[in-house]
Amino acid sequence: MLHDAESVEPEELKTILEATIEEATPEEDVLTRHIYHYDLKSDQIEMMAA
Repeated sequence: MLHDAESVEPEELKTILEATIEEATPEEDVLTRHIYHYDLKSDQIEMMAA
């Protein structure tokens, strides 16, 4: 999923991510529970702090 960092708070993203994994992900699939931020200016992707 992609979200605009200026319109969604990290805590809200964690809630959305957990719900998506629980409700829509088959048990045989493995998804990360980490949230990443892409910075357009630096062209870098960083994992957000837990």
